[in-house]
Amino acid sequence: MEAAIALLVGGVCVTIIVNMFLRRDKQREKAAYREKVLGEVLPNRLQAYERIALYLDRITIENMAIREQITVSTAKELHNAMVNSVRMEFEHNVAMQIYISEASWQRVLRAKQEVMKDLSETAKTTHPNATPLEYSAEVIEYARNNSKFYVERALSGLRKDIEGEFINK
Repeated sequence: MEAAIALLVGGVCVTIIVNMFLRRDKQREKAAYREKVLGEVLPNRLQAYERIALYLDRITIENMAIREQITVSTAKELHNAMVNSVRMEFEHNVAMQIYISEASWQRVLRAKQEVMKDLSETAKTTHPNATPLEYSAEVIEYARNNSKFYVERALSGLRKDIEGEFINK
């Protein structure tokens, strides 16, 4: 009887020890997997933040006016070129949303909407025979007076994400 109890106690101890080792191995495997995934995803996330920051820089009214003005001859053509630039740049970078925070993505969408609104509102009031230079001046002035600085807010949000997720950890 005593031998059976000793065997039972020994069996329970062995089972506990084996379970501890198995749990520890499982934790090590999870940590190794997490580290591997982080090593693969981290560069993609950083690149996404870089590409979105570049997108935001490229859709600022001032930058588009300078970039697109040399390819057009009328205000209407400049307006269309700027609108197409915002859309094409957005389409090119839309997949980056899976790598950035939801709050940052919402700020990017808001910035895009506001830029498009600024372009549209200015086009409504621009004289039909205006030159690209006149349209540029009007849209820049309109954006400065009516914009709520959504592009700057989106860029600031990206910086905060980077600091919070990658620098301050």
